[in-house]
Amino acid sequence: MRDVASLDDVHAWRAQSRAVHVEPKVLRYIVDIVAATRAVPDGARAVAAFIERGASPRATLAIANMARSRAALDGRDYAIPTTCGESRRCVAPPHRISLPARARGRAADAVVAAVVAAVPVP
Repeated sequence: MRDVASLDDVHAWRAQSRAVHVEPKVLRYIVDIVAATRAVPDGARAVAAFIERGASPRATLAIANMARSRAALDGRDYAIPTTCGESRRCVAPPHRISLPARARGRAADAVVAAVVAAVPVP
């Protein structure tokens, strides 16, 4: 098996990702997304009953890191809000969203998608 990247490559990519700027309004959006999984906004009341336990505070860090990484991959030195909302797996991996028995047949990802869609994008 051949190496596809060196350790130096990985370090360079990490540094590039960390250098990406995240505006305060984007950071606020990230916090709002995570908070919405705990106190579901009005626009997602239909799925509120399907969440027993929302995303952890660490999800904010995961979303911010993902937004930085995506920006670096896209050749940008700034993060954009739409990337944050697209990262549903970072927002709430299925093991972090507790769906009660009445939610059988619903995917955690679909429930989180409805919650994220209810949070206004800056």
